[in-house]
Amino acid sequence: KSGIQIDRKSLHGKIEYQYIYPGKFFRNKNDEAHLICKLFDEDITSYYKERRNQYSNKLQEFFASLSTVSQDPSDIAARHIAVDAGRAVVASIKNVANGIQDLRQLVSDNISGNISEFNETIELLGSVQREILGNTSPTSTPNNLLDQRDARLKTLSEFADISVEYLKNHSVKVKLGTTGQGQTLIDGLTHKKLKLQNVDGASKIYIDNGANSASTIIQIQSGEVAGFMAADIALTEAKKSLDDLTKSLVAEINEVHRFGVDLDGAQGKDFFSLDAIEINKNSTRES
Repeated sequence: KSGIQIDRKSLHGKIEYQYIYPGKFFRNKNDEAHLICKLFDEDITSYYKERRNQYSNKLQEFFASLSTVSQDPSDIAARHIAVDAGRAVVASIKNVANGIQDLRQLVSDNISGNISEFNETIELLGSVQREILGNTSPTSTPNNLLDQRDARLKTLSEFADISVEYLKNHSVKVKLGTTGQGQTLIDGLTHKKLKLQNVDGASKIYIDNGANSASTIIQIQSGEVAGFMAADIALTEAKKSLDDLTKSLVAEINEVHRFGVDLDGAQGKDFFSLDAIEINKNSTRES
């Protein structure tokens, strides 16, 4: 069909990727965990940008091929090129989608690992706390126990924002979250752990209150866990942007294509199939 008009501005807009770096959530920008996270940030950014740029290039080539067909609708070779360019767009969209899914899996694995290490540290801190509270002379607690306690607390603080209250008997009361608003994790001889659940496709973190009590959802504002949770949200939004862009592309191209006719005068059909995200080349003479 000659005179093809597509709203390229809406279809060719960038997929906005508001990625929040996990490293942003560290208090100490020089510690080893932050440096590891910074490398992770760089890998994710490079991985995603490469695929996004491939999509952008393929979309430009596709629009260029449609322009060529519009100049001479009888050019069969140009029609083949346009169809092949459309297939390349489909492949690039799938590539970006798969890349986002791979990144989400990577982030999910990191969150799961963080939660496991956090819970192991809680368990170890609970053991140290029991020894401190079982000490026959609370005023002269061995320094090695206090060192172990402080080391466990430091590890917890790298994963999430905790507040610590130091008691006269050298035990600690630990809350997850800001002072005055956090949920208690360790108090006396009792301690609670975190658990990770997938709710409507999103990762959620809860405090496990035991088999007979409902779990409490918790918002972690800083630390490595918060960074990866933010990354998961950003990747989810990036996938939604890609889905919305794909739907717009399919709807607008198909609408234009249906208004056209092939070289035999038959009415045009859909160019893209959204369900399978595929292109069917039924005839060399079809518009």
